[in-house]
Amino acid sequence: MEHRTVTTWTDLESLVAEALIEDSYGDFDSDVVRRRYLHELKVANEQLLRLSAGLDVDYSLPRIGEAYALWYHMRRVANVFEAFSWFEEDLLRLSPSGQWRVIDIGAGTGAGSMALAAWMHSRSFSTARKAQTRVVTIEREGAMLEAADFILRRVARTLGNELPLLGLPKNVRRLSDVVHLPAYEVYEVALFSTTFDHLTAGALRDEAIGGILAVLERLLPDGLAFFLVPETETKLSFFREVQESLRERGGWTRLRKDMPAGLQVPAPGTVQQEIATARSYFHRQGLQLGLPSGIFPPQREREYPPVYRNDVTVAVFRKDDTDALSRNIRRRLARQVMSRIDPGGATLPIKPDATAGG
Repeated sequence: MEHRTVTTWTDLESLVAEALIEDSYGDFDSDVVRRRYLHELKVANEQLLRLSAGLDVDYSLPRIGEAYALWYHMRRVANVFEAFSWFEEDLLRLSPSGQWRVIDIGAGTGAGSMALAAWMHSRSFSTARKAQTRVVTIEREGAMLEAADFILRRVARTLGNELPLLGLPKNVRRLSDVVHLPAYEVYEVALFSTTFDHLTAGALRDEAIGGILAVLERLLPDGLAFFLVPETETKLSFFREVQESLRERGGWTRLRKDMPAGLQVPAPGTVQQEIATARSYFHRQGLQLGLPSGIFPPQREREYPPVYRNDVTVAVFRKDDTDALSRNIRRRLARQVMSRIDPGGATLPIKPDATAGG
């Protein structure tokens, strides 16, 4: 694949659409297999309707990763990109070299990895193979990881880097498995992006909170924990319990930030045009191959197109570092880096497409 410039959100959407059409669906050259693919995609898409009803989803279904990517992936990329941009000085204070080790809990289709790659690309940080930045993925569902692999391989090739490719620890697929990671696995950043199911009070919540705390134990001093919590009451109430557990343990500071001037991400309600086009493609393919009602019918698409939304609460916690000298040195280095990458408060190079209403 030719290296090409990525400067807008439409460019990023195109990578996802191409990965699904050319790499995932394009893997098959038999009408019989393609018809099965499209049938599975339709069933998975209908399963995702449970999310809008406030219900949990079966993420083990075949093609659920592709269906998720055609609804939510780019929305999550924008959410995480925005969070990293809000707290970029804290990220640089943590690692002034511009290299991070990240553990991504519930990575899904790789939106966190793609957001990190896009943010680093926008700031001209090195994402080459020799760089130390890497993402360790904790994701229990192979169907989600399969779609993530298609997407992130294309992102990596296009950006000319290796960063987005997922590191999958052996036999560590669930939050409760994190305790089995080797002792040398430590991180600067932990990402929990729309990670948790609707957990009612009781043993399951307690187990999940215990797993979260086990992850956070692996953060280095001044390490950052990013939580992106869907704004539904069951998930917000669970997060409040997590926050209370951190308060009781001590050693954590919740960071507060105003939105930085000039930050450019798609405005809420902006249609993901390239993703919508991909959905229309799969609809037409379904009709041509004899699926009775196709997939993503056009009438529904006009009423409910894939859009960007700010539908999460972002909370970032810093692990307190008692070494004042080290903190001050890193703060000074971070501000030097910030002055080089953002002289005079320049806006981010990745911008909404001029025609998309962003």
